[in-house]
Amino acid sequence: MARVKLYLGAVILGLLALLAGECAYQPGPTPNLAFEDAAGSRDIAITYLQKQVDESAPATDIDWDEANITPTSLVVKELIAFSSD
Repeated sequence: MARVKLYLGAVILGLLALLAGECAYQPGPTPNLAFEDAAGSRDIAITYLQKQVDESAPATDIDWDEANITPTSLVVKELIAFSSD
């Protein structure tokens, strides 16, 4: 009987510690991701990549070709593809 009480007490303490840890967690601020058009969205994505994986991120001075590839059967506002030489 003592083992059951000890086990139950350990489980309760573990759950309380888990709950206290989750309640103390404060997420970081949400970055401002507002953009006007598809090119602005692309620039935000490139800036993010440069901060996260600098060595393989595209440069900011690339001339991009923009193409609307929205299929007629897909219900979306617009689907834009970017490519460069």
